[in-house]
Amino acid sequence: MLIGYFSLSDWSLKGTMKEDEQWTSSNDEFYGSSGFGAQIIYKFEILESIVIFPVEDHLAFCLQVDAPWLYCSFMLASTSENAFEGISLECNVPSITFASGLNIFNLFGRSLSLSLLLLKDGTSLFKLGYNICKKNIHFVEHLDTDVWLRVPCKIKKSVDDSDFPALIMINVDNCKVTVEDEYFFDGVGAIMSVVDQLSLVSKVSEYFTSDVLHFLHLKRKINEEAVDITDRPNEFSFILKACAKALSFNFSRSNVKEASTVETIANLYVRLDCSASVRNGLLKSLDAEVSSFLLHSFCNDVLLASFTSDDGATFRIGINFCRSLQGSAEVVFAIPAIDIWLHIPEWVSINAFLCSLKESWTFCSHQQL
Repeated sequence: MLIGYFSLSDWSLKGTMKEDEQWTSSNDEFYGSSGFGAQIIYKFEILESIVIFPVEDHLAFCLQVDAPWLYCSFMLASTSENAFEGISLECNVPSITFASGLNIFNLFGRSLSLSLLLLKDGTSLFKLGYNICKKNIHFVEHLDTDVWLRVPCKIKKSVDDSDFPALIMINVDNCKVTVEDEYFFDGVGAIMSVVDQLSLVSKVSEYFTSDVLHFLHLKRKINEEAVDITDRPNEFSFILKACAKALSFNFSRSNVKEASTVETIANLYVRLDCSASVRNGLLKSLDAEVSSFLLHSFCNDVLLASFTSDDGATFRIGINFCRSLQGSAEVVFAIPAIDIWLHIPEWVSINAFLCSLKESWTFCSHQQL
């Protein structure tokens, strides 16, 4: 609503001009004759804050993000020459070139955490002075990450830039994920739902054409009629490159004797590099290299499996997926060596955990249908 309000033509001196004239004049003044004359960098910092996102697809849940330190910056219509400055070499995609400029978005977070809040029955998320949370389920206990997003923009009205994908580059210094058998897939679904809603902010802001009441009425009407306002799939293309230096998973399940508590089964520690390409909403290629991993039983403090590569890139666990022009897909696994310790009771516990996780996945899938 705020974005739509400040996007009204009333805020522009050229609000009475025709749309084509206004677009040409405003861009000539802002970007200059070269197309990138004046550039403004927007920066903001969030300290010791909690952000709660409602999940529209599931009113029984909401997401809570604890942000001790979060720094964001963005710059619109920047030149592609300086778009990759300051990005880690492991995550950089230097071979990509753009015919026009880029919208630059940077996000840096330290000690972030993500929780899934299970709301009490019949309670409202915005009811003040009332404890609305029935259970707090930790999803990401700790996250130190840097994210660089580069989105192509068009300086001139042309379709020449439509083939250039967006770039998503992620560096994860430390991430601790809790995989609880009962609520893990609920958390994944909630995150995907919130991401979808945030991606529609720009689209929904266009509904603000006159005043607040008109905007709320129009949005309520769209929700009641279940109008699909998502972008077309053929506009969804991006290249992802990510590096996880310390990624850990804590496998836990509900205690059979005490339903209100959870017990940790095992811990998995992974270090990997990943790159992917999505074209028109379809995964075209995926490459993942695991340089080290360790599976450790928490109950009896024993090692179950491990792998550590040397400095050479060839001695790594590799997963490669590619899709041909005809649409056929091929998956290749490369596993040079893995050390496995057959502690049977611990492996039985992990198998029981995986079976419980599968049941949770089946239940969530049926709910979505």
